[in-house]
Amino acid sequence: MLRCNNLLENPSFELNLTGWESNNVFILGHAQSSEPFEGTSNARMDSGVAILSQDVLLEGTCASPLLVSFQIYSGTGAVGDLIIEVLWLNSMGSIIATGLRTLIPSERTSNSKNRLTFVEITDLPPDNAVMARLQFTRGSLPINLDNILDIDQIILTPISSINLVTNSGFELGKQFWTGTNANESFTSNYEGTGNILLNAINGTLVQNIPINSFARGSSFLLSFAVFSTNANSTLKVEVTWLDKNGNPISTGLDLSINSQAIVLAHNYVTYVDVTTPVPKNANTAQIKFTATGISGNFNIDKVIFSKVTSTNLLVNPSFENSNSPSPWIASGGTTVEQYQDPDSYEGARLVNLPEIAGYIYQDVSIIPERCYLFSFGYRTFGANSAGNLLVQVKWLDRTGREIGLGLSIIIGSGTAIDVLKWLTYLGITEPAPENAAMARVQFSKSFSDQDNATIEIDKVVLASLV
Repeated sequence: MLRCNNLLENPSFELNLTGWESNNVFILGHAQSSEPFEGTSNARMDSGVAILSQDVLLEGTCASPLLVSFQIYSGTGAVGDLIIEVLWLNSMGSIIATGLRTLIPSERTSNSKNRLTFVEITDLPPDNAVMARLQFTRGSLPINLDNILDIDQIILTPISSINLVTNSGFELGKQFWTGTNANESFTSNYEGTGNILLNAINGTLVQNIPINSFARGSSFLLSFAVFSTNANSTLKVEVTWLDKNGNPISTGLDLSINSQAIVLAHNYVTYVDVTTPVPKNANTAQIKFTATGISGNFNIDKVIFSKVTSTNLLVNPSFENSNSPSPWIASGGTTVEQYQDPDSYEGARLVNLPEIAGYIYQDVSIIPERCYLFSFGYRTFGANSAGNLLVQVKWLDRTGREIGLGLSIIIGSGTAIDVLKWLTYLGITEPAPENAAMARVQFSKSFSDQDNATIEIDKVVLASLV
């Protein structure tokens, strides 16, 4: 059976450093000076140079590239650069090639205003690769005595293709992209050394990607990071299917992000979504960012476009269809909110889980023995201590009976750095059992005795990667 789950052992450090090799790294829990992003623990890279790594077997992954994701947060001042590597190893444990080597610069690792979720994809492993080594190396800065960085919720999982975007991190400026009012920028980077500064006054950024080598009906994962300091603009992100003559056939993805949501985050916000299936006669996928407003800019960085094996299985995933969550099922206190000045994670609506506790869930059909990427946006509205949130994917048989747990994400009451700051969560389920017919995606919030201690959820994605 294809290995499709998270390849890492102990990815959220609930078992201390079991499975990991480390230098100058220790485990931090709720009772100490940082709240974990997920669960009860996270890894802290202490002052000075710190290294964290794990080797995983590639057996059963069908030589697929790997999706990498993790969360970082600095509770201090200046922090050194962070280098992330995926190294391919042969049967003797020797390094034979590099699958990924990228940089999160000090300006991002030193951001103590909000957590950051990172997403990247490796190249294809060589034929003689037997293992992959995921390694984090954090440098030191001479001006800082508390050069610490927290890491949590690490994912390393197979995906169907490499990143199909050329110059995805804008290290070559605008090369291989076209657009208007889109300027090369080499400061305020999400990763690497470059990004694009997209002017809110009719700024556009476009890349066309050939997809004629993929089967009709394929879907694609789109991921990108965006930052803004001006609250008077909107970013529209589209994937359009084009025929061989460059004419539009249909829209594969259409996202709307109000800059207010990004401004409140005080950091880059990472987005992950999946297109509709490729229609007949589609030859090209066009990725287009369009900014509209009266002033300001969006920083765009690390655009990923990669083939996956299903579309988003959830219906009404961003709660845009109506003021009711249908077909989601919610408790009486859980509501869908629409803001006059939208600051939802995406679109104009989101779901609100109240301080008195609440839940919301949806059942969808799935294919047995597959794993599923799960992603959503999370924030607290009126209080840092908004109650615990239990997020689960459960397997159901054809009668609707629960037969297993595919994924459980635990978000503590004090996880949010501050109110109104969107966080992006990713997870990978275990393989669905042979007799599984459906998956139940559910969010359940506990009681909080603080006023306005609500939790907001938006843009929920459940899709198969391989």
